[in-house]
Amino acid sequence: MNAPEPATPPLLSSCGLKKTHGQGARTVVAVDGVDLAVHDGERVAVVGESGAGKSTLLRLLARLQDPDEGAVEFVGVDVTRRASTAMGALRRHVQLVFPDPATALHPLLSVGALVEEGLHIHGLHPTERSARVAALLAAVGLDGGVVGRRPGSLSGGQRRRVALARALAVEPRVLLLDEPTAGLDVTAVARVVNELNALSTTRGLALLFVTHDLHVVRHLGTRALVLYAGRVVEEGPVEALWSAPQHPYTRALFAAQPRAVGRSDERGAPRVVAAAPPTATTPTTASIWVRGCAYAARCAEASVACRQDEAPWVTIGVARRVRCHARVELEDRRASAAGP
Repeated sequence: MNAPEPATPPLLSSCGLKKTHGQGARTVVAVDGVDLAVHDGERVAVVGESGAGKSTLLRLLARLQDPDEGAVEFVGVDVTRRASTAMGALRRHVQLVFPDPATALHPLLSVGALVEEGLHIHGLHPTERSARVAALLAAVGLDGGVVGRRPGSLSGGQRRRVALARALAVEPRVLLLDEPTAGLDVTAVARVVNELNALSTTRGLALLFVTHDLHVVRHLGTRALVLYAGRVVEEGPVEALWSAPQHPYTRALFAAQPRAVGRSDERGAPRVVAAAPPTATTPTTASIWVRGCAYAARCAEASVACRQDEAPWVTIGVARRVRCHARVELEDRRASAAGP
């Protein structure tokens, strides 16, 4: 009998990723023990309110910041240390698109020059590079008329597309997108979502994007992670989370956006206690949340166990899990009722 072939490692993954900001009593854990994996062609969303640690997580994965603890791997190879020989492959195949392209695009360079920078890695003849620039701009919905223009003369949506074309120039395997639709009107949001869907499908690109817009998650993501105070509290297929969110924070997050879960009312959504996520100005509260469930101080369903201990993961169905004491108790009751 032949031995089974080993499973293909994910393109990009992390294990126990942790990052703190501040010092002493004002230290805040921005990313706290995050495990994730992104495979070929996946479109993974990371959702959560401001301050959840979403952008910090992307920077850690892109290796623009160093984690305090944990590891980052690219195709199964550890790239946590910047001196790793695999860093060259990571830099080429994992591209981060920032939320404000104006800060990432040189104001004195033309659009054509900005996009062409990434093509030098392929050793193309100048004529070939010009044709490739035009093709990349067309792929993100821009016509050739913008080639000679500078970023300052473009709209926010156009600059975002230029940044995307520039990232695509090196033919990456994973795109990390930080709030790809922030600040855009409804029409522009729909256009960006459609373009990203098309790019992922035609090029086999994996996408890992962070957003606060759940409608973008619904139309672009295939899988989602819900992040609160640096911790993943729930994850699974987008449609499963959409139809039946399990964690109180996930339900509250969906309820905060009108009709976000496709319902005409929000009955069954948990009440949110008036409080804010931990910040550098609330060190005492932050230290309490780090010890127990991060959401306990805002959750009307919180028990003593929630404030003292972090809940274990509970697996629900296929490729779905939640970290919640209430769900643990529910599963225990079901197991007891089922008998031996």
